[in-house]
Amino acid sequence: GNERVIRPRFADAEFFWNEDKKKPLESYLTSLENVVFQTKLGSQADKINRVKTLATAIAKEINADSEIVARAARLNKADLISDMVQEFPALQGTMARYYANFQGENAIVADSLEQVYWPRFAGDKLPETKEAQALGLAERLDTIVGIFSIGEIPTGSRDPYGLRRNALAVLRILIEEKLNLDLLKLIEISASTMPASIDANKSVATIFTYIFDRLRAYSSDLGVSSDVFASISELKLTNPLDIYHRLLAVSSFKALAEAGTLIETNKRIHNILNNNKGEVVAVEVKESLLENDSEKALFTASRELQGKIAGLVAEKDYQAILVALTNLAAPLAAFFTDTMVMADNLEVRHNRIALLTEIRDYFETVADISKLQL
Repeated sequence: GNERVIRPRFADAEFFWNEDKKKPLESYLTSLENVVFQTKLGSQADKINRVKTLATAIAKEINADSEIVARAARLNKADLISDMVQEFPALQGTMARYYANFQGENAIVADSLEQVYWPRFAGDKLPETKEAQALGLAERLDTIVGIFSIGEIPTGSRDPYGLRRNALAVLRILIEEKLNLDLLKLIEISASTMPASIDANKSVATIFTYIFDRLRAYSSDLGVSSDVFASISELKLTNPLDIYHRLLAVSSFKALAEAGTLIETNKRIHNILNNNKGEVVAVEVKESLLENDSEKALFTASRELQGKIAGLVAEKDYQAILVALTNLAAPLAAFFTDTMVMADNLEVRHNRIALLTEIRDYFETVADISKLQL
């Protein structure tokens, strides 16, 4: 019974394969001008042009071959019009690769036409080459930015364009393929390519927040606690790979013996600085105004770390930064035991606040440690 069903299907597929091979992929592009992607966002041909602009911009940032990316972007979706994909929609992308290889296209171009759809589902494989990754990111971001820009924001279980899945795929590609890219900048580039009738720029912040919220879920699945995520989100960073590295560093930091003391003293520092925002302008710490041994010891410890922290920040070695800052645990504890920050003498008070500001800034090169819970 199965054979009687499947043999005619195989015969159809063989016929479509032989017919489709007679036409170059390029020949389908004109027809895509009449295939609507979304009424307000234009045709599939319009989408191809937008994706090409963003994909080539990404290619330059990640040292992918811009010409290959541009070619792949141009042929992306060409197989939508093929007889095979019209009959077997699940083969979209797969057939584009077969046809491209048959017609002598560059191998990376051909592979990109299939891999642009990876990952297709949770846990699926990711695009293998930088060129395919650039195209995959651009394709998904164009969809997310476009749909958000026309007000079709997903609500509850309603997500007809798969924006949640697309957002998670963008994060997986950026983080797991170690692409050092500014997500906010990519969203802005994508917004600039939208039709003139749509004010996409007003949605940029909302779109970034939407994808960033998927990062919260992604990191939770990796075992990162909510307070660790909160400590990073306070810094308003826009590079998912950089954020990911910070999350791992802060998670490791929480396990250190000195973490408890440093978390509590950071909470105290933040309270003091927040309560004195309007009073104090940024000033350098003056060694001549240091009075007791504890504040002198804290100042010395801070100065010893200054150069080391600067070097580690340049290397983005966040774990090493936090390990280095554990040297401040004992001096900070002694400082708060022996020193009244809000001294009557304004110069001394401002100097102590400047010292605490300096120390807070060291920690915030990685995260807002005061947000961590013991």
